[in-house]
Amino acid sequence: MFLFTGSVLLPIKALILNLLSLSATLGALVAVVAFGLQRTGRIIIAAALLIAIVFASFSFTGVTNIKQLGFGVTFAILVDATIVCGLLVPAFMRIAGGANWWAPAWLRRIHNRVGLREE
Repeated sequence: MFLFTGSVLLPIKALILNLLSLSATLGALVAVVAFGLQRTGRIIIAAALLIAIVFASFSFTGVTNIKQLGFGVTFAILVDATIVCGLLVPAFMRIAGGANWWAPAWLRRIHNRVGLREE
């Protein structure tokens, strides 16, 4: 950006603001994924199974590429819905325990001041 603007401050500011924006987005996703895992796990697995059935139907077409796509996507959805979401994520969250919510002291202070809370 320096070559475009001739400024040193603008590239640094852009980097910091993009980093903050991405951090906030990731934080929101983690908070939503943790909340969502507790309350919507069964719904997500049921939806994944329905989508897998739709993609499995692609395996009955006459076009080889579509058959491969149908099998591959069906397999990926079933693995994600059963092994990853059903076993690995809850197991990791149980093993990690309180460490799931760890943050460095400076980020914890920011979160205590401006973070969202369920009340």
